[in-house]
Amino acid sequence: MPIKPDTFISLSSIAWSAISSIATVLAVIVALFLPFYYEKKKKTNLSKLIENEIRSNIDLLQKANSTKEGIINGRTISRLNLMCPILVHLSLNIWNNNKQTIAEISAKKFLKYSEIANFLERIKLYAVEIEEKKGQSPYAAFIEDEIVKCLQLSNKEK
Repeated sequence: MPIKPDTFISLSSIAWSAISSIATVLAVIVALFLPFYYEKKKKTNLSKLIENEIRSNIDLLQKANSTKEGIINGRTISRLNLMCPILVHLSLNIWNNNKQTIAEISAKKFLKYSEIANFLERIKLYAVEIEEKKGQSPYAAFIEDEIVKCLQLSNKEK
């Protein structure tokens, strides 16, 4: 059977025109909505990263808060001196690098993360100073209160 000159793979030129029109419409729809999808995905991923960083810091706070006074090599080490080496490892790198982006995305999320991040930053600064001054810092008196407040705030957020 001979092939008709106006067909290709058994489809007429009209069928191919319809297929190409439909494909073009689908391509335009994808091109219009793909940036919105990528933006939503970026927002979601960034929120998850920050939440994970805060969760890791809260775990460190809980570990530090659960320390007890200890004896090492026959010397009694205060609870504060055992807590501070843990607390200096608090990290807010992801938050500090992306807080502007979060503020642009959602003021509500920014305020939520900012409140906890501010506590964590203060606690880390206090711990560093206490370590440097070997417990003779004015912050030694209330670092434990700050830890408790931050843990209460994180429990309230859950």
